[in-house]
Amino acid sequence: MGLYPFSLAYDSGKGEVFVANSGSANISVINDSSDRVSASVSVGAAPMAAAYDSGKGEVFVANAGSDNVSVISDSSDRVLKDIGEATGGLVTYNPDGLAYDSGKGEVFVTGAWSGPNNVNVINDSTNRVVANVSGIAIVNPNGVVYDSGKGEVFVADNAGETGSGNVSVINDSTNSVVANIGVGLRAGPVAVAYDSAKSEVFVADSESGNVSVISDATNTVVATISLGQHPYGLDYDGAIGAIFVDNVNGDVSVIDERTNTVVATIPLGIEANPGGVVYDGGKREVFVTSAPSSNGTVYAIPTNLSSGVTLTASRVSVDAGQSDQLNTTTMASPFAYSYSYGSPAAAGCAASTGPSVTCTPTAEGNYTITVSITDPFGSRGSASSGMVRVYSFLSANVTVSNATLWLGDSVLMYGNASGGLGPYAYNFTGLPPGCVSQGTNRIGCLPTESGNYTIRFVVSDANNWSVSAPRALSVTFDFIVLAPSNATVGSPVTLRVDSASGYGMLSYSYANLPPGCANQDVSTLTCTPTTVGVFPILISVHDQVGDHSSHTIVLHVVQAPTRSSVFLGLPGAEGYYLLALLAGVACVAVVALSAYSRSKRFTERIGKLETRANARFREAVEEPGISGIQSLSEGETDPASDLF
Repeated sequence: MGLYPFSLAYDSGKGEVFVANSGSANISVINDSSDRVSASVSVGAAPMAAAYDSGKGEVFVANAGSDNVSVISDSSDRVLKDIGEATGGLVTYNPDGLAYDSGKGEVFVTGAWSGPNNVNVINDSTNRVVANVSGIAIVNPNGVVYDSGKGEVFVADNAGETGSGNVSVINDSTNSVVANIGVGLRAGPVAVAYDSAKSEVFVADSESGNVSVISDATNTVVATISLGQHPYGLDYDGAIGAIFVDNVNGDVSVIDERTNTVVATIPLGIEANPGGVVYDGGKREVFVTSAPSSNGTVYAIPTNLSSGVTLTASRVSVDAGQSDQLNTTTMASPFAYSYSYGSPAAAGCAASTGPSVTCTPTAEGNYTITVSITDPFGSRGSASSGMVRVYSFLSANVTVSNATLWLGDSVLMYGNASGGLGPYAYNFTGLPPGCVSQGTNRIGCLPTESGNYTIRFVVSDANNWSVSAPRALSVTFDFIVLAPSNATVGSPVTLRVDSASGYGMLSYSYANLPPGCANQDVSTLTCTPTTVGVFPILISVHDQVGDHSSHTIVLHVVQAPTRSSVFLGLPGAEGYYLLALLAGVACVAVVALSAYSRSKRFTERIGKLETRANARFREAVEEPGISGIQSLSEGETDPASDLF
C-alpha cells in the first residue's frame, strides 16, 4: 500500500478496488478475490479522490497537488491521459472530489478553494471539460455523488459561507444548480452517498458528529442521525439497505436505512485518520481507508455482520458445580445481535439472549455449547465452543481429635478431599491463636487463647475451584480450687488454684474473704480467719490476652472447740484426730465424685487434685484446726459441706 491512503473507487467490471494514496502520488489496485494489491499506478501529486467510469472501464483520479485529473484504463492499469488546464480545459484548483454520471457519461470534479465556477464536468468520450457549473453557494466543495434516480449531482461544502454547511444540487441536463440545502455545521459536510432504494442522500458532517438524510424529492433534510463521533466518509450497501460510516475515532458506524438509526458499530482497533469508504457489491464487502501514520491501511469489512462469530469458554476444564462463562465475539458491537444457545441439559446452561451465557454443569462429562446469532439485517451465523471437560464434584471433610478442650491442651485436625482435578492445595482458616495452617491437610497445635472457633478446611483443585468443610472448636479457660469447706477462727486456712495454662502470666483475685484474710495476686492464698461466719468466696483468674474464669466456693468459719470437748465419746485430741480423719475421707469422696462427673479428658487433672487432697489430709492430721477440705471447678458444689 502507498502512503496516506485517502479515497477509494470500486471497479465492478474487474472486481477491483482503486486506492488513492495521497502521500505517495500513486494508485494501489486491490484484487477483491485475494484482498491483495495487484498493481500500482503512478499519477499526479496528492491524489485525493477516485471514481469508476463503468461505461468505459476507466478510473478517474483527482490530483490535488498537481491540479489535474488522471484517467486510468482498468484493462492495462496505465494512465491514458492527465486532464489539466492546458490538456482538457480543467479550471478547478486543488481537485479533491469526483463522481461518475452514468446517465450522461460524464465525470463531475470538485475543487477546494477554486472560485465560483468550482465544479467542472468532463466528457468521458473526449476526456475534456464540457461545462463549468456556476451558482454554487460553496467555498470548499468536497464530497460529490450522482443521483441516478433524478439525474442530479449532490455536492457537499465543508466551509459554507453561512452559519451552516451546504449541499448544492446540480441538474445534469442543464448543468445548473437547482437547490442549496443547509446541513450541519459550517465546515462540517465532507462526504455524501446516494441511497437508490429510498432516493435519499446521506451527508457526513464531521463537525457536528451527525449524518443528515436528504430526500431528493423535496431537497430537504428529513432526518438527522447522531453518531456522537466525527464521521468522515460513507457509502451505501444496497444489498442490505445499510450506510457504512467511517469515523475519526477509528470505528465504522452502520446505519439501517429503514429506521435511520445506528444499529451496529465495528471497531477498527486504532484511532484513524479516515479518508473514504466504498462498497464492493461483488463480494459484499466495505473497504475503508485509514492513515494513522505514513503506513496507511485499508480494511475489508464483510457487510454480513454475522460473519466471523466465535464462542469461547472462559475455562475448558471445570468441576461439576463450577460455573463457566462462555462469551460470543462478533464483528460489530455485541448488542447489535440476537442470540440463541444450545447445550446438553447436564451442562447446566442458564437461559440467555445476550452475548454471554453461564453454564454450571451438574454431572461429569464432555460438553459442547453452540450459539446462533442474527444481525440487524437478518443475516445469521453460528459457532461452537469446542469441548468443555467436566470433572466430578469436588468435596472435602475435616475431623478434629477433640472438639472441646481446655486451654493448654493440644488438638489435631485432619482434612480429606475427593473429586475435581488434582493436585489439591490445602488451607485451614478460622484457627485459634497458636495454630497456623501449613499448606497440608493435617495440623497439630496448642491453642493459646480460649474461645469458640469455626475452623474451615479449604481445598482448591487444578480447575481453580474451591470447597470448604467447617468444624466447631471450643477452647475453655478454666481452673479448679483446692480448699477446705470449714475453718476455725484463729487457725490458718489455705486456698489453692489449679488453672489452665493460659497465655503469658496469670493474675489471681479473691473477693468476699473472711476478716483476717486479704486479697493477693497468688495462686495459693493462706490466711487466718478472725470472725465466725459463712463466706462465699469469689475466685477469678485472668491471662494476658483476656482469657478469664471465675468460681465461687463457700467457706464456713466456726469457733475453735475447747480442749474438754468430747467427740463420739473420745475426749480432747483423740476426738479431733478422728474428726480430721473423717474430714480427709470426706475430701477424698468429693474428689472421687468430681472426677466421675467430668469427662475422660480431665482424668490427669483430677489425679493431680487427688494427690493434693491427700497432702492436705496429712496436713489436717498434723494441724487439728482444719475441719474439712473442698475441691471445686466450674459448675460444681461441695458434696462434703453438708457433713459438717
